[in-house]
Amino acid sequence: MVCIEAGQRLGQMVKYKIRLVDIKEYPVQGYEQLLSFIAGICAKDYDVTHIYIDSITKITDDRDLTHLDSFLTKLETFAEKEQIDVMIVLSAEPEHLPKGIVRFCS
Repeated sequence: MVCIEAGQRLGQMVKYKIRLVDIKEYPVQGYEQLLSFIAGICAKDYDVTHIYIDSITKITDDRDLTHLDSFLTKLETFAEKEQIDVMIVLSAEPEHLPKGIVRFCS
């Protein structure tokens, strides 16, 4: 399992078996670069089965929900191909989200 966060606030909360990645340590900006970063992690570590992304808009520094919608669709395709489960934390009111994003909410 890989946990991607912005900063190091989860370090004491996650189990040692989880690979914790502070995105601020890498030159990643926006959703497209995040998707490429995730693909790189999966290419390097073939045994990744789960990815947890904490506070997606903080990680990408992009609050445009149309960009997030497009990212989620591309990530879904990638995750299905690689057989990876992905969980993303987004702080938002569901009624303010586009339908393309709502379909991923649970």
